[in-house]
Amino acid sequence: GLDPVVGLVPFVGDFAGAIVSCVLVARASRHVSKYTATRMLINVAIDASIGTIPILGDIFDVGWQANTRNVAIFENHMKRGAERQRDVDQMYVWSLVIIFVLFCLIMMIGFVALIVVLIMLLTGNLG
Repeated sequence: GLDPVVGLVPFVGDFAGAIVSCVLVARASRHVSKYTATRMLINVAIDASIGTIPILGDIFDVGWQANTRNVAIFENHMKRGAERQRDVDQMYVWSLVIIFVLFCLIMMIGFVALIVVLIMLLTGNLG
């Protein structure tokens, strides 16, 4: 998919990719159990968390492919038992999505703050 390419844009690309992935999971959550939706969100969380690491994250994005994994999870769920699917609590899934988005924002802000402090230390502008 495009996630590894979009992820090359520092911070914004990883955040945009995570948002798109979360929307896809939220849409799929109408058809799958909480357990399946949570598995899908965990894939997105792993992808977004490691994806924010410069260079290493971009390499990881190429191999991890969270959206491809999530499509496989979704298709497997639909094949093996959509008829025995538990009721999906939309509020639960959206709560996880919101928590995840907030987590990503905090991680990005922290990473930017760390870079700013390191630059200030290296240039002698801090203290």
